[in-house]
Amino acid sequence: MSKRIVLAVAAVAAFILSFAAAQRLLMPKYMDGVYEGRLVAEYYTSEKCHDVIFIGDCELYENVSPAALWEGYGIPSYIRGSAQQTVWQSYYLLEETLKYETPQVAVFSVLAMMYDEPQSEAYNRLHLDGMRLSPQKLATIGASMTEGEAWITYLVPLLRYHDRWREAGQLDIEYFWGGRSVSHNGFMVRCDVRPAGDMPVPPKLPDYRFGENACAYLDKMVALCEANGVELLLVKAPSLYPHWYEQWDEQIVEYAETHGLEYLNLLALSDEIGLDFQTDTYDGGLHLNVCGAEKVSAYLGPFLRDRYALPDRRGDAGLAPVWAAKLAAYDAQKDAQLREIAEHGKIVAAFFADGPATGQPSQPPPSEPAVSEPPASPPEEVWSFTAQAVTIIMGQPAGPYIGALGEPQNLFEAPSCAFDGIDRIYTYPGFQLYTFPKDGADYVLSIQLTDDSLATEQGLYIGRALDDMLAAYGGGYEQNQGEYAYRRGPSVLAFLVEDGEIVGITWRWEPNV
Repeated sequence: MSKRIVLAVAAVAAFILSFAAAQRLLMPKYMDGVYEGRLVAEYYTSEKCHDVIFIGDCELYENVSPAALWEGYGIPSYIRGSAQQTVWQSYYLLEETLKYETPQVAVFSVLAMMYDEPQSEAYNRLHLDGMRLSPQKLATIGASMTEGEAWITYLVPLLRYHDRWREAGQLDIEYFWGGRSVSHNGFMVRCDVRPAGDMPVPPKLPDYRFGENACAYLDKMVALCEANGVELLLVKAPSLYPHWYEQWDEQIVEYAETHGLEYLNLLALSDEIGLDFQTDTYDGGLHLNVCGAEKVSAYLGPFLRDRYALPDRRGDAGLAPVWAAKLAAYDAQKDAQLREIAEHGKIVAAFFADGPATGQPSQPPPSEPAVSEPPASPPEEVWSFTAQAVTIIMGQPAGPYIGALGEPQNLFEAPSCAFDGIDRIYTYPGFQLYTFPKDGADYVLSIQLTDDSLATEQGLYIGRALDDMLAAYGGGYEQNQGEYAYRRGPSVLAFLVEDGEIVGITWRWEPNV
């Protein structure tokens, strides 16, 4: 009997070990392209003696340099960031952080307030795959899952990634036991320069109020900080895109005043900071390069020191050697990237925090859209828009339309917040064409009119009256504040109305609504 028990236990142990090994092998390592997936996990191996903890999205981990804060002001800090981090993810990440240490100041990036509900499984994975199992992780999973996801796949990732055996390769084997560091206390170094060009015209919104869910989690964050004696600082980073609406800023100003908080709109302070968006950004104004991030840090350092009475810890016998090593690694990576830029005109390998490694920058270069003939006519169940004798069907491959429309007045590109790849905005006379990436190609996401030179198929243009819209399209609309949306299958034609006048017209693809 005892032999059978031993064999059974051995069999179970072998199964568990095999299962764990398979899971470790097949989980994405985030060491080849999407480095942001490693950011959350890297905090656990850091020293836990930070006076300032930053929480938020890329507007922090690519715009603020903890190394510069230490070197200039002796402020030890860490950025607990992740791609498109939502307010609830920030809240639970801060709650988890307080299990390890109690900083004097927590800095929260308010751009996250634009999201009131879960957005994307891909971004959830970048945040949650690296988070250790804890009550906070369980709560984050429940708050972040999108429709169709199963919570068990976040606890047992092999259930989600079992098909990766087809693409598992050298990196999965090389980093089976763990990967290299990709950040410097949460900051991702980029030394290349891509000047900011013309930003796309920001669409008018039917409702500028932040959502109830986002506001509730911000309230919870305030209460959490108060209960733990942590000062909360709200910041809007100096990024030109996504657009930060004046109405959003007014709400944050009012919230900060109501709750006795400090709020810094670093975008509005760009001139005072000394930012030059021709030299201080690596991707056209979305994020700052290391030069821009160090300028922001040089502005934040004195503010944090004076407002919150933070001590200069550069003379601390325990911290000084730790940060000396950090600064050496930080400077080495900057030097390595600058050498690569000088030799190759771009960053090819030196992206990792602890030295060169094979890999590509996190934002891939734009690809030219394939050009072929556009579809002859739109399906009746999908909205379409016509300009320059080209009929554009929502949700269709964008390449044929872009080829037929000719050279745009402007092309704007940004890492997609909802898809794996790059969103693009093409500006033509009177309208903007938004695309989204799917299966290696670009598809039509939406059309936005920018003036009154173009009209709908029923002749409605910006400046016409609400009564004209009702006469042309009838009463079968869905209303959200000032927006009147007419659905046709997985697409929408939406009119934004203010004081009885049409002030915006948009066609968009909404297959999951």
